[in-house]
Amino acid sequence: MLRKFFALLVVAGLATSASAATVTLTLQNFADQTYTVTAESSAGDNGGIRSYVFGLDGYATLIHQAPRVGFALDSGSNEGPAGFTSLRSANNPVDKTIRAGQDLLTPHLITGFGQTDSSFAQQDLQPGSFGNPQTQLDWGVPLLLASGTWVANAEPSFLSTVVAGVNVIDPSSPSGSSPAEVRFVTIPVIPEPSTFALAGLALVGFIGYARRRK
Repeated sequence: MLRKFFALLVVAGLATSASAATVTLTLQNFADQTYTVTAESSAGDNGGIRSYVFGLDGYATLIHQAPRVGFALDSGSNEGPAGFTSLRSANNPVDKTIRAGQDLLTPHLITGFGQTDSSFAQQDLQPGSFGNPQTQLDWGVPLLLASGTWVANAEPSFLSTVVAGVNVIDPSSPSGSSPAEVRFVTIPVIPEPSTFALAGLALVGFIGYARRRK
């Protein structure tokens, strides 16, 4: 039910906004059978990432890494959650859908996610007041959303059957946010030079064997 509600938020934004913002989701797979999913938002046409949803397949484990604190106080003693706490999917989601958003009612709306390096402390939030759960208290660009491991010969990939969407902060919108154009980039594992050399030797050996057989 929560997933349907979150999807409706994204679809509703798509129907009412013409934001020029672009968010790039990048999946990078590494030779040690780990991966990361990061997000980077265009600058100058939005206030950073407000919410996201996307699908991922082929992983063995998935840790949802987007920044969050369950509770925080600012210098004015305003209290509430901060970061991506709303409708947040768990680690290793069964439905292979990763989603989260900044709380609609929190006084701690954070701008610049996916655009600038920052931390909760730099956002006028008092570190001593942070309540659990806490994830990625400092963040960079691109913004780390998820990481994990995968099984050999089965690199993770974005799941096209999940309706993906990213909303960005948009002060000109009545809702305060609008949908961005989402671009997907996958960086596969690049074999090391030694791998190519071994493959070349194997090919030469096979050709030599085939000639001797003749």
